Amino acid sequence: MPEKMKYLKGQLLLDSGQLRGSFFQRTVVLICQHDAEGAFGLVLNRTAGNNVGAMVVADLPDTLKEYPLYLGGPVQPTALSFLHADAFTTDANVLPNLSLGHSLDTLVEIGESFTPEKKIRMFAGYAGWAAGQLEDEMKRKAWLTHPASLELVFDTPTEQLWQTVLRRKGGWRNRLRLQQDAADKPVHHRHIQRLQRCGHAVQELLQLVQLEIAQRLCRPGLAVASVRAIVACGRARGRSARRRDGRS
Repeated sequence: MPEKMKYLKGQLLLDSGQLRGSFFQRTVVLICQHDAEGAFGLVLNRTAGNNVGAMVVADLPDTLKEYPLYLGGPVQPTALSFLHADAFTTDANVLPNLSLGHSLDTLVEIGESFTPEKKIRMFAGYAGWAAGQLEDEMKRKAWLTHPASLELVFDTPTEQLWQTVLRRKGGWRNRLRLQQDAADKPVHHRHIQRLQRCGHAVQELLQLVQLEIAQRLCRPGLAVASVRAIVACGRARGRSARRRDGRS
């Protein structure tokens, strides 16, 4: 009898040490959706290096503009997602009192009624898996799992999240991972610098997309040319980033 598939919604995924050199090195990913069609997650411990107001070209309430923007994953870096929590969240869809959203209108409504009791975190991009892909990665032991909580999602310092969760899990293998992390600090620091450069590229792409939308609304004939320009610019920036990384 085939083994029943275990879905991981509401769990944290931690790099087990096998993802060295990738975007997911030392990451902690909150799985927000997972079913037979695939999985959707948000990386909790990668910042874009600036606040939301400086990087998202949208008319957001000032309260939200001061929050840091996070790199949710390598998929669709111009897609905006957010996690928000409240003591009485009736539409919670990730954990009790924790919801995932993508609508800019909803985000504006949250910002306009924001209170100190509420929590929010905003992301550019996301981590996505096709049907069966995450299950294969779990079989290869690329990820460790740990139950998510509001405290880990919102209140644990970003730069300490991976280490904090490993310590809570305990066990000699996780102690070895922490020791290896300490030994790898210089290499890991250079890797984070490369990811921060990616964050600045995300900002510029968001601005280009906003320009393209404005042109499409005002001068429809420019839409195709503008999209081509964005694609060409993105390719050029990708080549430039790879050349910089090669020199790091």
